[in-house]
Amino acid sequence: MLNMSTVARDYKDLVTSWMEQIALDLSSENDAHVEMIRRASFLIRNREVQATEYNHLYEQLDLTISTGNQAYVTVDFFEKQLTCTCDYNLISSDETYCEHVVAAAMFLYQYQHSVQKWVADWRTKKTVQTQLIIQERTPAAWQSMAQAVVHSYAPKNHYIEPYLLTSIDARIHERLALHTPVEREWRLLYKLYMELYVLNALWPHIYDPNKNAGLMFTYFLSRKQDDIVSLMDDMGDGLKLFEMDAFFTNVEDMLHTLLLEQEGYDSERFAIYCHYWQYVQRNKTVRKREVERLANSTYDMHMIELFFALLLQDEDKIFAVKEHSAGYCSYYLELASIAYSVKSMRSYEHLLKLVLLDLEAYTNKYVPGAFHKIHAEKMMAMYAHISLNEHEEHMLYRALGAYGLQFYSMSLIQQQRYREWVALHMMKPTSLLDAEMSGLKDVLAHEPALLLPLYHLFALREVEQKSRSHYKQAVRIWKMMKSAAKKANKLAYFEQYIEAMQQQFKRLRALQEEMEKGKLFT
Repeated sequence: MLNMSTVARDYKDLVTSWMEQIALDLSSENDAHVEMIRRASFLIRNREVQATEYNHLYEQLDLTISTGNQAYVTVDFFEKQLTCTCDYNLISSDETYCEHVVAAAMFLYQYQHSVQKWVADWRTKKTVQTQLIIQERTPAAWQSMAQAVVHSYAPKNHYIEPYLLTSIDARIHERLALHTPVEREWRLLYKLYMELYVLNALWPHIYDPNKNAGLMFTYFLSRKQDDIVSLMDDMGDGLKLFEMDAFFTNVEDMLHTLLLEQEGYDSERFAIYCHYWQYVQRNKTVRKREVERLANSTYDMHMIELFFALLLQDEDKIFAVKEHSAGYCSYYLELASIAYSVKSMRSYEHLLKLVLLDLEAYTNKYVPGAFHKIHAEKMMAMYAHISLNEHEEHMLYRALGAYGLQFYSMSLIQQQRYREWVALHMMKPTSLLDAEMSGLKDVLAHEPALLLPLYHLFALREVEQKSRSHYKQAVRIWKMMKSAAKKANKLAYFEQYIEAMQQQFKRLRALQEEMEKGKLFT
């Protein structure tokens, strides 16, 4: 006969360690965890957990749990794990808990201790911790609070699906915001501290080089970078109290973790690190100490040395840089932005011209397609502050691809090089909409005759699609062409042209009908 008291006594220490692990992994601040504990304790009170078989040889206990859908839990004392038929492998791993394995652990625990007291102690843990943190303003207290909140939403080694990332981050910061200090200077420091802590804590959950988080992680990181940089900007000229020194030391430690220990998105991590040392920590002694600290690490000091050279206005070191590659571009662009902010324009120009040599490869390899437009706008804004010769301009526009074409077109318009504008759009596979966004109306106003071949090209592309909707669009383009011909005093030429088109496509009845409706013939 199965004697559960004996089994529970034999494995008392193991069962107790399981319950302690549950208390650590499940947070009384998490509504889902509270509900799980409530359901598990309900199953124990109503005796819904029953032992069915114990195998002495394999040290395995089988439990049946009567819920809406009956579940079966196997307690493997030898392997020190609990497994459930609802596909959760718990306690021995760091996966998500289910109410069945929690109830199974409670079932064994009740033979030696009070489950009711354990639940009460677990629920009061939140109040005690919160009161302690509110009373004590130290880096250790802030870290303990952040650790507890993060762990309740993102257990250790648990991969977070990218689509859940934003909501989990928002919930974590919503909970942390409840303890924000009232004083403005402390409030900003607190927010920066928590942003960096949460970002570092979530990074291993969301960045995995063997998994593709896709654009969701990229968007998330871009937004977090903006938030952190904005906080640093607000803190830059703020009052720094003596009591804050220990907190700033912790912030710098977290920046070290972000820069040196995390993987992936190197340029974003580098940008956050640099922004802090440029705008928040301006003490030269502390900066020099930071350089020495990095020198003792395994981190590639090349970019950091250039960064601090910019802060110290050492332009000779910047001009000594000759090496370039697509992989360096993101770093050089960030350093160029810093050079501009410290008004080191010669360094700014030198760095941007190094980037230009590999900008096309960098754009195609490292910039996601969804960000190409933003990237092109940023590049044009940066290069607008330096002088480029004609060859360098062509390199810039070519590097930016389709979006570079638009900027190049506007440049040609400004220089009144209308014939080259038309040649560019005939050579590249652009659309009528692209041409209109790139200054077609300006060409029409000054040199309408030049546009006639371009309108012809656009119309033929529509006809080749062989559908009535495309035929209608072709007729609209021919009407634009007619208007341009009339403005250029070449209406007779257009009439001969449209008659030739009618003859060329006489077998396309739908097109002939649309041409008649469009009143293209006089």
